Amino acid sequence: MIGKVTRNKIPNQIKQENRGLYRFFLTDSIEIDGRQNYVIRFREANYKKPVKKRKFSGTIYIDTETYGIKKSKV
Repeated sequence: MIGKVTRNKIPNQIKQENRGLYRFFLTDSIEIDGRQNYVIRFREANYKKPVKKRKFSGTIYIDTETYGIKKSKV
């Protein structure tokens, strides 16, 4: 089964109203399809609380020139 295409959808984790819920870390820069990209990892801000220990985290790849989202892994 093929899922819904989300190419033009902004991930909920980086929407302005949700940014306080996550911590973001610039971890690397890599080349994807001949273009440099920032590697940004994120995790829930309250990941240390016992009730919600590491429920959501992922990685976002951002083009260094256009700042467009190349891909994301959640």
